[in-house]
Amino acid sequence: QKTAYEIRNCDWSSDVCSSDLGQLGAVWIESDLEAFYHRLRSNAAAALLALTLASFLALALSSRFQSLISEPILALATVARKVEREKDYKLTVLKSSEDEIGQLVDDFNLMIRAVSERDQALVDHQNKLEARVADRTKELESEVEVRRQREEELKKAKEGAEAAVEKARQAMASP
Repeated sequence: QKTAYEIRNCDWSSDVCSSDLGQLGAVWIESDLEAFYHRLRSNAAAALLALTLASFLALALSSRFQSLISEPILALATVARKVEREKDYKLTVLKSSEDEIGQLVDDFNLMIRAVSERDQALVDHQNKLEARVADRTKELESEVEVRRQREEELKKAKEGAEAAVEKARQAMASP
């Protein structure tokens, strides 16, 4: 019994003709396709087995290669988050390879070092400015004290002069 997807026999026929004599006969070939189907099933099973084995091998290799790539990147991301959170620009990432990931780690470490140097320069400049402000504040406080003393002296001199004027007025007013 045949199904739509299974044909058991293959038939082929052709007439044999000659240009001089006309039709000489016919050729009929009939073949049982059971051996073909058996090889097809065997080859499909072998292909499925090879595909399954290749998939497992690809999964194992991708897991190994994935960790080679993701572990250094995750370490880099961890340090980057810690630097951002703690503002500690002295942290670095350990380089684990000489490939593109290693170059990324080198570049990150260079960037962090540059930021650290910049921050240290800003701190140094801030300290110098604070020292200058403190020095200038002392100078101004000293000037203010000198001016206060001068003002006090001038006030006393004015009071003394006013008292002398008042005495002179009183002396002139009395005969």
